[in-house]
Amino acid sequence: MPEPMHLDLTLESVSCPVCGDNDPRPVLRAPDFETHYTNEFQVVRCRACGMIYTSPRPSMDDLFRYFYHDNYVCYTHSGLADTLRETYLCAARFKALKHLIPETGRFLDVGCSHGYFLDYVKTRSRWEASGCEPSAEMAERAKKRGLDVVNATLVQAAYPDKAFDLVYMSHVLEHVPDLADTVREVFRILKPGGLFITENPDVDAPIRKPFGPCWWGWHLPRHLSHFSRNSMTRLLTDHGFEVKSVKPCFRPGPIAWSIQNRLKRRKAPAALASFFGVHNPLFVAFCGLPGLIYLKGGHTDMMETRAVKPLESL
Repeated sequence: MPEPMHLDLTLESVSCPVCGDNDPRPVLRAPDFETHYTNEFQVVRCRACGMIYTSPRPSMDDLFRYFYHDNYVCYTHSGLADTLRETYLCAARFKALKHLIPETGRFLDVGCSHGYFLDYVKTRSRWEASGCEPSAEMAERAKKRGLDVVNATLVQAAYPDKAFDLVYMSHVLEHVPDLADTVREVFRILKPGGLFITENPDVDAPIRKPFGPCWWGWHLPRHLSHFSRNSMTRLLTDHGFEVKSVKPCFRPGPIAWSIQNRLKRRKAPAALASFFGVHNPLFVAFCGLPGLIYLKGGHTDMMETRAVKPLESL
């Protein structure tokens, strides 16, 4: 276990990524639970529109240097728990998507990591499936699987106008530093009538308050924007989309992740934190019970938003 250390980071204060106002109020401070760094990071709420975001935040150079290593939790795939989790998520997401576009549509997975879902889509449909991924290591892994993946952010990828029927982002928007530019780019590359689907943590989730700074959805400092249903709807409508639905997702893993973070904050033994954590498939399955209760109540700690580019955008 590495010794705790404090990083000398370059921090940047930013304006609200939704309305541009620059008069936020503090919400909380929390550490990064995935590393041995002792830095804490601030989350604020925009007084004008209510958007919650991270500010000040590390520079992009520091973020990628210290917080997106190849062993980053969202890049790793090892063991039974990860296999079960990814198989379940791919099956659930594909089932929800497959009737939404024509059989021969063009599909883009933004932030596709090592291409697990992209490969799932490609092998089970006639869609022309592509992806983009900013991590060079993850993009290379996806390419080795025979997938059409560009090593770039969405803005850098510079796809043609009106190129896709469906643009999909799973836990990507909260990471991007150029939120407005990214949403504008999604709108540009979608065909009129095309669909944008994004899955993100829901900052208004009832489960957030009991966990405080240990709630998995903060995931500081990597999560730069913290969306509610209202702020996500405003962001997309401000950029021309018609929001069709915002609904809760059933994902028990994040509950286990929040419990694990709390154990880490209380300096519990590593073995204990690992057992009651996201990499233990039995414990994750146990967390499915409270997950179902929240789902029945209509508000989990994760949401899926579907938005359409209007047909009149011809």
